[in-house]
Amino acid sequence: MKQTMKQRLYRSALKGLIRSARRKHFTFGLCYHRFEEALGQDPIPGMAHPVEMFRWQLETLQEFGRFVSIGEALQPQHKGIRFMLSFDDGYADNYTIALPILEELEIPACFYLTTDFVRGKLKQLPHDLAVGCTPKALSPAQVKKLASHPLATIGCHSATHKRLDDFWRKVWDEELVASDKWLEEAIGEEVLDFAVPYGGPEDLVWHSARRYLVETGYRSVASNFGGKNGTRIDDVYQLGGKSISHIHRVPMPVTMDRTTLLGWTLGLANPLERFLPKRYLD
Repeated sequence: MKQTMKQRLYRSALKGLIRSARRKHFTFGLCYHRFEEALGQDPIPGMAHPVEMFRWQLETLQEFGRFVSIGEALQPQHKGIRFMLSFDDGYADNYTIALPILEELEIPACFYLTTDFVRGKLKQLPHDLAVGCTPKALSPAQVKKLASHPLATIGCHSATHKRLDDFWRKVWDEELVASDKWLEEAIGEEVLDFAVPYGGPEDLVWHSARRYLVETGYRSVASNFGGKNGTRIDDVYQLGGKSISHIHRVPMPVTMDRTTLLGWTLGLANPLERFLPKRYLD
């Protein structure tokens, strides 16, 4: 009985959440990483999605809103719900598996790349090394092809996926400036968007980092806590006539339950940013 009541309350709250999101024109940031052949096969829980689950999630969300590029997400909108899709780290299956599905569904995405991984200097990212996992990285040739695709935007995810939870300019120069330079030379265009490695509120010194990112020419910084953004990405830091937008994203749940997917994605099950100490957001 108690479980049934909880489910009814959850569904009722979800309906209200959908109405509110449409009325207030929210944009929701979504984050994926890689794919697995069978559910639960990946050694890191929540890191990978079976291919058909990925397709089903996108098709389900398309019923409630439209997917937009990161460039469009940064612009004001008054047309209901929007979703901004992204992939972190730079795994090869982003090109071989995700891109064909995105083409089929006509969905744009931002790919945040860890440059030492995709250029072959790192064989494993730190979180994969910890569990003995060796997924394949995008090759430089695939990065270049991905960058030229009309549905793809390339972003920076640091050089080595190091935690940036303390601010030292030398470390940031090593992780971002060199990374950004390699990316821009590889794809032949400016890189404007950065995603925080690990993405939690404790994984960045936000005030110092945003100042640095503005100074080095980025237009956005993406986190992985809370996926709800206002009528435009309105968490904006300004400095000297320049600005950078904070894009809130959620790591996507590994589920094919419609209610769970919508509740998590639209914020019902991930209200973390409401309870964060103010120092994490300034």
